[in-house]
Amino acid sequence: MVLRKKILSLETLAMTRLSQLSFEAIKSALILEETSKSNERQYSDNKYKRKRSYSSGDQTQEEIQWHKRPKTRENPNPEVIARNKRPLDDDDDSDDCVRSHKFPKLDGKSEMNQKRKEQNSGPLVLEMSRDDTTVKYLEKKDTFHTIRHYFLPLPHSLWSHYSKMLINHTLKLISLGCAEDKVILKVVEYILCEKLTSFSTRAIENYGSELEGTVYDKLRHCRQLLSLEVTMKPRGERDLVAAVLSLQRLRLLQMISLLPPERYSFHWALREVTQHCRALHGLKLVYNGDLFSNADDLVNLTRCTSLTSLWLFNFGRRSETIKVSRLLKFLKNLKILFHKELPNAILELPHTNEIDNDNISHSSAETGQGDQGSGESDIKTEQESQQIDVRQEMRGVEGVLELERVDLCWHQQGLGYQLVYVPSSYLVHLAHMCPKVTLLNLVGPPCLVQVFSSLDALKVLVLQQASLTSCMTRSLHRLHLNGLTELLVSDVWDVTHDLVSAVACGCPNLRVLSVTNSSLEARGDLVSPPHRVPFPNLQQVTLVPTMLQDRPGLTTPVIWELGKHLTHYIMGDTLMLVALHIQYKVEDLSPGDTPTQRDFDNILSCFRPNLHTLVLEWPPAVSPSLVERIIVTCPALTTLGDITTWPITTHQRDTLIIRHAHSLNLT
Repeated sequence: MVLRKKILSLETLAMTRLSQLSFEAIKSALILEETSKSNERQYSDNKYKRKRSYSSGDQTQEEIQWHKRPKTRENPNPEVIARNKRPLDDDDDSDDCVRSHKFPKLDGKSEMNQKRKEQNSGPLVLEMSRDDTTVKYLEKKDTFHTIRHYFLPLPHSLWSHYSKMLINHTLKLISLGCAEDKVILKVVEYILCEKLTSFSTRAIENYGSELEGTVYDKLRHCRQLLSLEVTMKPRGERDLVAAVLSLQRLRLLQMISLLPPERYSFHWALREVTQHCRALHGLKLVYNGDLFSNADDLVNLTRCTSLTSLWLFNFGRRSETIKVSRLLKFLKNLKILFHKELPNAILELPHTNEIDNDNISHSSAETGQGDQGSGESDIKTEQESQQIDVRQEMRGVEGVLELERVDLCWHQQGLGYQLVYVPSSYLVHLAHMCPKVTLLNLVGPPCLVQVFSSLDALKVLVLQQASLTSCMTRSLHRLHLNGLTELLVSDVWDVTHDLVSAVACGCPNLRVLSVTNSSLEARGDLVSPPHRVPFPNLQQVTLVPTMLQDRPGLTTPVIWELGKHLTHYIMGDTLMLVALHIQYKVEDLSPGDTPTQRDFDNILSCFRPNLHTLVLEWPPAVSPSLVERIIVTCPALTTLGDITTWPITTHQRDTLIIRHAHSLNLT
């Protein structure tokens, strides 16, 4: 049997081994640090116990008091005190005080003798002064510095890869119970250094509240960072100050995402980003626009002239239509822009141009009068040169936009959905203004005929909450979208056989088909296109009646009738499949449309050399021998998912796992 594991490169193997060794070293350093702290704590407790025993009236105290008595007896009048002696207070009965009175010149020697005694009789930990504590702190810091020293010769790109694998290895051991959660804190503290070029907190955002402070404190040392994704909010004023200082030092950033896990505004970060990160290419920001202190904070993004991707999730109520229009005008390299007021901003572009032209002409007139009064009309001031630059930037604004992606839907964890519903006229105008769009993500479109006619470059279509029967069936038959390669549908209530036939006839080059959290009805006819199979180029198929990736659905599907006829129609002759994920609901199927074991054998036993992932949920009937045939006909298969939902016995399932666990990833 040929092993079906993915062939790993030498670089990946080396990074895997380095991450394992680094984890063991960091874990050992953490254990050593905890042991040292426990020894210090134990020694401190013993020392304080000895001091308390001196003042509690034990034998030693009695002996000391007994030695005092002869002196007091020699002095018959206790009220008479020598001039050079000070009176003893009640609080001066401790052993240290008595020794200082008896031997004022031998304090240093007595302390040295006491330390020697403690070294011989106490634990093997030295009593440290404040200076000794500082030295100990530097020794702890040197422990991680020593570990990092062996790997610092790695190039920047390899250090980022190595850091990511180290985090994944640590999280895997934590999930298996082989490590504690506090280890990830030391790992993050270890990897955040000047060698890091890419970092994301998405994988570690749920591992303790101390991570936020560590991340924001250490990020200022990562001055070579090119990509940064932060999914943690600052916990207090200290973290906020540390975050601001970090953004001021990360001047090489090209991609930054500030996505909090709950409703939190990163509006304060926009000022730092626009002032210090001028090389920025992409920005994802969640903020509350009502909290801006300056009305032009969003417009300051025009300083980052290299921006190509801009995602702005504003959960405030204040309108930002004019500001978004100015972003569209002055950011000439912008290819992707998400904002809930994008359609309105496109409609406001001509009006915004008129306002800016009036402002420029008015300021030019005032500048000209001032020059005439001063007699310096021949000299161009800095203000005039800036106005000329603005005029040059505004040339060509009246034409089409360079946007290649238009999204009117965004789901953010902790915030929910941000959906933009637009009427037909707005959508048609948007299509005319953005003819270069290759990806269109719409919510409940009223009609798509005119939209498709204006988008010749459209390749990816994402639809949510739409009536597909009314807006797509006729469009696809009439337009024949040969360029459409991906169709992703979710939260739709009228997916029928007629619609699937229209997609097969109108989209011959479709490679990705996804229908999730929708109602699928076995209604209509499955008509094959003439002279070809329905989906000759299909590579990825996802037919699931629930949402994926922990994303809540917008609607509740009513019925899911994925039967044998539709299964044969979509996957019967699709030999280019790479990934397949389908789910059945037997209770919704009619008796004549329920797939049998023979149907699955015929569909899944076809020769598919590129299929590497197969997830089959709740099939009505399959046999254990199907796995043997799939292994033969799909040599690239590495993952076979959801076999626990198959209608087979527990013994048969365990036998499959034992027999094929070495060659397949069975879940």
